[in-house]
Formats: sequence, structure tokens, C-alpha cells
Amino acid sequence: MKYKNILFDIGDVLVRFNQQEIINTIFGQPLSIHMLTKEQIKVYREQAPQFMPALQAGVTILHQVRERGFRTYVLSNMLEDWYQMLYRKHAFFAQFDGVVLSCRAGSAKPDLAIYQVLLKTYGLKPEECLFLDDKEDNINAGKRLGIDGIVFKDYGYVQKTLQEYCVLGE
Repeated sequence: MKYKNILFDIGDVLVRFNQQEIINTIFGQPLSIHMLTKEQIKVYREQAPQFMPALQAGVTILHQVRERGFRTYVLSNMLEDWYQMLYRKHAFFAQFDGVVLSCRAGSAKPDLAIYQVLLKTYGLKPEECLFLDDKEDNINAGKRLGIDGIVFKDYGYVQKTLQEYCVLGE
């Protein structure tokens, strides 16, 4: 088996994240993130995770790869306080073998440094990793280091590709 480790982004892979929709919900009107006052930004940061429900497709895949014996890691640009709130809200976050967040790593995807932090911190070989992220730029960055990836846009496509890669059974 080529892959031993499955890497997961958080936003739009494990939880739904629509920044504009969250802002509209919190403030009751459409506002641009760039137009928020300091106080509004504080409110947004405190409340946003409440509006990030689990994405069943990503959680199902997490459970499936765990059942098949793969190690799982988070690689995300998520804010620390949001991650902590989501960790408390969604029990599946406890299943991960490791977590690298951009705020802890001092680098954000698609910068190659954050991928290198993950590999070094957990002693992973790039060719044994498969990365699931909703952004093609982040997948392409990983590929430059030898990490294969799948753009997480459609559950059926991701399932089919994981089967083709022999990560999931038929």
C-alpha cells in the first residue's frame, strides 16, 4: 500500500466554511470582511465556529480511512481559537494523530514551509501521504514536495478517487 497517512484540511472538507454567509448570519446583513470594524471582527472571530457544521462527506471519509488503518493528520490555515472551539464541538477531531495549523507553524498553505513542518513534526514521508483539500493551489503545493492530493469538491469524486488509489475498498 503506497499511502499510510491521509491529511485533511478543515474548512470545506471536515466542516462547512462560507465566510460571507457566516458574516451575514452574525450581523444580519451582507457586509464585506474588509469593511468590518475592530469590534465586529472580534464578534466574528468569537462566533464564527458556531456556524461551521460538520460536513458529513468529509467525516465519513475520515471514519473510513481510520477503519482501514490509515493515520490521519490535520493540515489547515484555521485560527487556533476556532480550531479549539471546533474540537470541543465535534468529537471526530479527537481521532487525528496530529495537527498542524498555520498559526502554530508560522506559515500558511500554499507556502511549502507548512507542509515541511507537518512532515518533520510527525516524521512522515511525502510519498506516503495523501492530502484532501478544497483548494487546488494547496494540493499543487503539496505535490511540489511529493505529497499526492485530491481536490475535495464533490464527495462522489473523492470516494471514487480514493478507491482508485486503493485507499478505500469498492
